[in-house]
Amino acid sequence: MNANREERYEGYYGGIHPIEYKELSDSISVVRFPDPLNVVIPMSQHAGAPAEPIVEVGQQVKMGQKIAAAKGPISSAIHASVSGTVVAIEPRLHTVSGLETLAIVIQSDGKNTLDESVKPAGELDNLSPDEIIEIVREKGIVGMGGAGFPTAVKLKSPKPIELVLLNGCECEPILTADHQVLLDYADDVIYGLKAMMKASGAPKGVIAIEDNKQDAVELLQAKTADIENIEIVVAKTKYPQGAEKMLIKRVMGKQVPSGGLPMDVGAIVCNVSTAKAISDAIQIGMPLIERVVTVSGERMNKPGNYLVKVGTSVKDIISHCGDVKGDDVTVKIGGPMMGFKVENLNVPMLKCSNGIIAIETIVKEAVECIKCGRCADVCPMELRPLYYTKYALSEDWEGMKTQNVMDCIECGCCEYICSSKIPIVERIKIGKTAIREGK
Repeated sequence: MNANREERYEGYYGGIHPIEYKELSDSISVVRFPDPLNVVIPMSQHAGAPAEPIVEVGQQVKMGQKIAAAKGPISSAIHASVSGTVVAIEPRLHTVSGLETLAIVIQSDGKNTLDESVKPAGELDNLSPDEIIEIVREKGIVGMGGAGFPTAVKLKSPKPIELVLLNGCECEPILTADHQVLLDYADDVIYGLKAMMKASGAPKGVIAIEDNKQDAVELLQAKTADIENIEIVVAKTKYPQGAEKMLIKRVMGKQVPSGGLPMDVGAIVCNVSTAKAISDAIQIGMPLIERVVTVSGERMNKPGNYLVKVGTSVKDIISHCGDVKGDDVTVKIGGPMMGFKVENLNVPMLKCSNGIIAIETIVKEAVECIKCGRCADVCPMELRPLYYTKYALSEDWEGMKTQNVMDCIECGCCEYICSSKIPIVERIKIGKTAIREGK
């Protein structure tokens, strides 16, 4: 790795320091959320092609049973998060898009009867890289930091991998789920990292943690002290620290090329919750059917960190946490910077849903850009967002493309700092969609 210790601490160009609001749920240990009466499990919870149902309405299923198969090279299997009866296979509102997508609805029998496939895979030392990758694929493991990219595809890299980098930064304000995963499941995170290193052939592993999580830093340092090829890297707190290209720049001192992937610089980047899921898949045989979720925000009555079954409704979770305070409340899945606003609370939690936040609704009135350049000052990708707003309004998609809009990670730093309150990210998304559609 080319970055020295000082560079790895200070990091990358741009970024912002929003108020964190993590104290609302920070250091609240993970509590298992009560099992729902019904789960709605969408077939699209990951990057790539939707999964294809392999069960029928009326069929009895067990917890951990595969209910949908991956379809195509980039896709993911999906499993039952409860035992019970399949009562519907039909379009339901999707959490992210707000559109109707195919989902399997299971009525729980309250027994959580385990499927016979849920059993340990054996000692990690006895598993080959291909066997580990196949377990990860079969157990439906995807990136749990938001993107949902199938992890098995990452591990089967066509290029040599020198480093597996675990993101434990959790730079989004309010969210504390990954912090609690590090504290409550440290051994599982380390085990999952070892499995990914073996599967990918990487000689070194790193867990990157921001310096606002000293308890997690000290715990992980103590637990990895005798592991020569795993290092805990402490990074100065700054948003968007957890974006994979920023993390690679900070830890490795390398720049992922425009249009490139982490593997182009010899890296695989995964979330710490993904590492825990891989540990569960190998040591227990449990597929990805539940995850740690932060439920918080200044308008949430009882903030906390919960282990939630995939398919549990957002409405049920908020109700369990005492509902929201007052009117003019915005509910988002994820954090305040990159999360998705939810209009209908009758949508399910997905594999990559790391939080539910309730915050005050803020109405912004945009005015004309004053060309102050602050958006360019804070852009971690060293882009010039002020051009994107101009080109989007005139539908000059070629102009946006020329200004490398496809390299934008949609972190929202530009919009956060914008004096004119312009919805820059929204305009960027419109432009990127138009470019992908060949307009």
